Amino acid sequence: MTFCYAGSLTRHKGVHLLLDAFRGLKGDGTGLLIYGSGPGEYERRLRALAGDDGRIRFMGVYAPEDTASVFGGCDVVVIPSVWYENYPLVMHEALMSRVPVLASGIGGMSEKIKDGWNGNTFRVGDVEDLRQKMRDIVAHPSVLNQYKENLSGLLLPTVEQEASRYLKIFEELKLSRERA
Repeated sequence: MTFCYAGSLTRHKGVHLLLDAFRGLKGDGTGLLIYGSGPGEYERRLRALAGDDGRIRFMGVYAPEDTASVFGGCDVVVIPSVWYENYPLVMHEALMSRVPVLASGIGGMSEKIKDGWNGNTFRVGDVEDLRQKMRDIVAHPSVLNQYKENLSGLLLPTVEQEASRYLKIFEELKLSRERA
């Protein structure tokens, strides 16, 4: 079972929580890939938290053209943010790649991730809740097959389509205010 984090390595992204939760998982059949980089001090702290746990690998940054291989190499993408994110690009990329997501139940993440359908959410900043959700997946990996099946019929808009839809909403609101 390979868990993955992809994004900037900054405190508000909560990667330290993910490392803490993952280190509490037992079993040699689990792995954690961490893609990204960040301020030196925080990244050093993360590497120290990982310690000598050989199941955790820091992969560095990846180019946009490598997105398919990054997500193709993991079973679950984890987004442990501790701040309100409207709709992280990494979550969009994971779902488009048919990879289930385990995300903080906050902001747009809690709106896009439907527990038991395309992944699960956990309480923001709660290491134990995150660890338990990860344990559940490790103990019952077949649940991922159902999530992936659910995602296979899902048509997600491209970033451009999503931006166009928001622009249309904005223009409609602007027109309605001008008429009022």
